[in-house]
Amino acid sequence: MKKPEISNKTYISLSKKESELLNSVAQMAAFSVPDIKKLTGWRPYTINNALSSLAKKGAVVRIKGGVYSVYTKIPENLFAIANKITYPSYIGFWTAFSYYGCTEQQLRAIQVVSTRQHPSRKVLGHLLEVTAFKPSRFYGYTRERGFSIGEIEKIVIDSLYKPDKVGGINELTKCLKNAWPKVNQRKLYAYARNFGIKSVFSRLGYILGELNLKTEIMEKLRRNLPSGFVKLNPEKKTTNKYSREWMVVINDW
Repeated sequence: MKKPEISNKTYISLSKKESELLNSVAQMAAFSVPDIKKLTGWRPYTINNALSSLAKKGAVVRIKGGVYSVYTKIPENLFAIANKITYPSYIGFWTAFSYYGCTEQQLRAIQVVSTRQHPSRKVLGHLLEVTAFKPSRFYGYTRERGFSIGEIEKIVIDSLYKPDKVGGINELTKCLKNAWPKVNQRKLYAYARNFGIKSVFSRLGYILGELNLKTEIMEKLRRNLPSGFVKLNPEKKTTNKYSREWMVVINDW
């Protein structure tokens, strides 16, 4: 992901309290008044005064009601900040594929999956896009360098469920081809089973067949196909082109 452009700032005339506050949160991507209280033992009044002064001087930025970040640390902590704003969440879809090196697309959005619906917002020039999943589909993520991100197998399943989040089936196919050497097929199948949407099996089987990739799960996928045809891309219109083998309407390729 392309890092945002950000100018260097020099902070002058910091009070002792302001310096102490900045030092206390030096290792945190984002923080709130309760976080600072735990670190310093200060009263909320003292913390709010110091934060207000630091914000006026440009040393900290309010990224959400009551949540702040040190200005110079925002570019390196965008994913962790996104997690903080949309807690609980993990980095997903095209953003995760980009992180794993599976796409050459230069993305300006930060995509996250959460159990709650949050409004889209800008984070230092990046659009933060949230997709809400019900709790039973919120799994398959890991902690990495201070933020939560979907495992590559879960990102594949999530994207098969909502291919528009990765630019459609054509782009998803490219990402899947690039990701395949890193994919644990047994885990991929288990995650597909846990997801509980049969159209995922149809789309995955069809794409793997078209890519002619070496797989050990094709027969398992076939045993879980839906009884009726499903659209390859659920966001596009139906066509008269079908794959009976995988029970899909080929409406995006």
